Amino acid sequence: MIKSDKIIWGHSDKSDGQMILRLGGLKNREIYFKNKGIPLHQLVSADLVHGNLVTSVTKVDAGKEIKASDGLLTNVSQLPLCLTFADCLPLYFFDEKKGVIGLVHAGWRGVVKEVAILMVKKMMILYKSQVSDISVYIGPHLQVCHFEIKDDILPNFKKYQKQIIYKEGKIFVALAKIVQKQLMNIGIKSENIKISLDCTYCQSKYFSFRRDKPKDVMAQIAYIMKR
Repeated sequence: MIKSDKIIWGHSDKSDGQMILRLGGLKNREIYFKNKGIPLHQLVSADLVHGNLVTSVTKVDAGKEIKASDGLLTNVSQLPLCLTFADCLPLYFFDEKKGVIGLVHAGWRGVVKEVAILMVKKMMILYKSQVSDISVYIGPHLQVCHFEIKDDILPNFKKYQKQIIYKEGKIFVALAKIVQKQLMNIGIKSENIKISLDCTYCQSKYFSFRRDKPKDVMAQIAYIMKR
């Protein structure tokens, strides 16, 4: 995990309720963030599209939902960033020296499109971050034990043979390990990358679309704020 008293960050779980706004998550967000001491009216949300668009936000974006974006970053204090996730990977970024925070939603498409690398490049270009100063935490997600794919999407992972597991006639992919490899390839220190061991499918405290197959998606919320 990222250890710093300069940021507040974390995520909800199933007991906190549905967090997707369009599916009635506003009240749950109000309760959850009030308990965290985070002002809901300041919250900047990402409207997810399972792509690789990362958006820099400022004070004028407080309280807004940023359309068609899978990642947010800022150097503004008291401007909380958030996004929802169920089985996809929530990625937290922090550069303590430059005071920059970032949050990314990475499904398998976003992983293949290297959205994590895009976030790092944005931090470097927009805020002059150095890769050696960036810490990354990969939150709870669908771990390799349950991220099974079919032959039709296997070609998307041809660059990551070591992260593909063939078992009992099935194909599994370790998405977090791919993200870790991508980040290390651009210079993020291995000791600055932490990966949650929590699997959203295995652990009932999380919503999991693949496990529960609900009519409407149920999701946790991930957040990060610079103090």
